Formats: sequence, C-alpha cells, structure tokens
Amino acid sequence: MKQLLRKISDELKDFEPLVKVFKFYVVLRRFEYIDPLIYSTNKELIKSTIDEALNKEYELYKSSSSQKRIVVQDGSGKEKVIEAPCLVVAKPEEIPKTFSLIYRSTIHKIDSTDEYCISPLNEEGVLIDPQMNIIQKFAEKVDSDIKFAKLLAAFALSSE
Repeated sequence: MKQLLRKISDELKDFEPLVKVFKFYVVLRRFEYIDPLIYSTNKELIKSTIDEALNKEYELYKSSSSQKRIVVQDGSGKEKVIEAPCLVVAKPEEIPKTFSLIYRSTIHKIDSTDEYCISPLNEEGVLIDPQMNIIQKFAEKVDSDIKFAKLLAAFALSSE
C-alpha cells in the first residue's frame, strides 16, 4: 500500500501547486470545485472546473487579498511571524477545529488576533500561484487518463 501511495504521490509531484490551491477550496468548503474532479466522467467538465477554479475564481481571491502578519513554523518547528498575502480572513467558529491541524499550509493564525488567514502558502510564506504551463500539462494528463482529476481531489482532501 505504501508503494502505491508513493507512486501516486510521485505522479502528482509536478502538480503540487494545483493540489495546494484545491486544498484552499476544501478549507472554504467550495465543493463545487472538488466534486466534479471526484465524480465526473466528462473530461471537458473537469477541465472547465479546473479553469473556473484557477483562472477565474482564484484570480479574484488574489486580486482582493491583503497583507497580514501571520504565525508560521519554521523548519525546526519554532514559531515566527511573517507578512503574507491573505485571501480570506475567518473567525475561529467559521473553521472546523481539526482543519488548522490538517491543512497547515492553508490556515494560518493572524498575529495578535483570534482570526485566521486562509491562503495556500509555501514554506517561505509566498502565495501559491500555479503557472499556466502546469495547468495546461494537468489538463493534458486528464485527457489521457481521467484518474488524475480524482487523484488531485483525493490529495486536496487529504491531510498534509
């Protein structure tokens, strides 16, 4: 089983930015972008969903983002405060308690408040922004094998 998971993980390694953006949609409970990846057998619907999620909706989130001071952990597990773009600000009651543990690269405590910043960030606090060539390459993968859409959704739903 571990070998199978490692093989699947390797197949999706090039698409990690896509997985992280779709984790963002999971945290927001925007399942209209997740469900078609899991359940659809129509490749055009899947590609349309990916296009809508990344090239339209995500662009809107980015254009309305604000800089916030958020608390992150460095490589040694020590907390530090950094400035980072925040796509969505949420109150604690708006986020299921376990989500902050499961989606650590997406949910970040805003410094000196009880609010959270919801943004898919890399380890340096830079907003994940999938490049068009990665999106196109993923669409080509879906054309050749629809399972890649299901794998993307499965990894987006999984913990980090």
